Amino acid sequence: ETIVEQNADQEGIGNLKNLTYNHLACAYRRLDKLRTALKYLEMALQVGQEEPVVENIAVTHLNMCAVLSQLGNHERALDHAQNAVFFCQDQLVSLKLRRNDKQSKAVFLEKISVLAIAYHNMGV
Repeated sequence: ETIVEQNADQEGIGNLKNLTYNHLACAYRRLDKLRTALKYLEMALQVGQEEPVVENIAVTHLNMCAVLSQLGNHERALDHAQNAVFFCQDQLVSLKLRRNDKQSKAVFLEKISVLAIAYHNMGV
C-alpha cells in the first residue's frame, strides 16, 4: 500500500493502483477475510473515481459484487454487478471504435467474458 501511494503522481498509476488493490482484495477473500477484502475493493473503486480511465473498473465491481454477496449484502452486490455491466459495455463500445488489431481483439474477448460474468452475477 505504501509503495503504491508513494508513486501516485506518476502517469498511468491509476490502473496499477486499481489492479494492486484488486489483487490484495482477492488474496484476502481467499483467506476468508472478507472485511479486509472489502476495504481494498473500496480503495480500488476510489481510484476509479479519481482517475479519468481505469481499465479494470468493471472487474473491480465484479469483485465487490462477490464479496458483498458472501457477506449477505445482496442488494449492494446487485448494484455492483449492474455497474460492472455498464462499465464493460462502455469499454466494449470504445474498443469497437479503435483500430482492429490483435491486441484489441484480445481485450475485446476479455471484456466479453467479464460482461458474461456480470450478467450471470445479476441473475443469481
